[in-house]
Amino acid sequence: MKVITAFLLGLALVYSTVPAKQAEARYASIVIDADSGRVLHATNEDDRNYPASLTKIMTLYMAFDALKQGKLSLKSRLPVSKRASGMAPSKLGLKPGQTITLEDAMLALVTKSANDVAVVVAEALGGTEINFAIQMTERARQLGMSRTTFKNASGLPNRRQLSTARDMAMLGLRIRQDFTRISRRPISNMPVGPLKTTTPCCPPMKGRTGLKPAIFGPAVSIWSHLSSAMAIA
Repeated sequence: MKVITAFLLGLALVYSTVPAKQAEARYASIVIDADSGRVLHATNEDDRNYPASLTKIMTLYMAFDALKQGKLSLKSRLPVSKRASGMAPSKLGLKPGQTITLEDAMLALVTKSANDVAVVVAEALGGTEINFAIQMTERARQLGMSRTTFKNASGLPNRRQLSTARDMAMLGLRIRQDFTRISRRPISNMPVGPLKTTTPCCPPMKGRTGLKPAIFGPAVSIWSHLSSAMAIA
């Protein structure tokens, strides 16, 4: 009897209504053995869909990269603009003129999926959210995400913001590869108050860690990244 341990990464994008000219599949999914790169399951994995708040994984990638390059530190204070403050929920409710540390901003993106914080990070790194979205798309291309286009940092509705299950899975793998020390930091209590996810999409499972759930109006995107999945052979 042999015990096999694999690091699995899974992504599912589910849509109830999809305009034909923008998004191409009502459902898309992919499961990859992250250690070997072998695809274990895939359905419509290269069809373009709305990434919704999975967009924030790319926003986090850009923040991790700025941190790794020394452009910002975890204690760097990011200013809140009027535009960022006016974003639709989910949000922290930050006010214009306030500041938030990069560390708290990253935690808020992961746990609260805070749209106001996504714009704060975008403006801090790109000057404007539009410019930051251009930088996100350029970086995505460098990572091999050839069918992804970003138009904002939050994933709020934009018909031209599209990605695929394969591209998003690739992004998850690159976060694991490029920022292992940063991305595996445990989430601690935030000074802005206790937060919990508003998307109870996955039942408890031993050995699982998560990156991001997301909701886009009629579209529901579920991200689950599984570690230490064991099979007996």
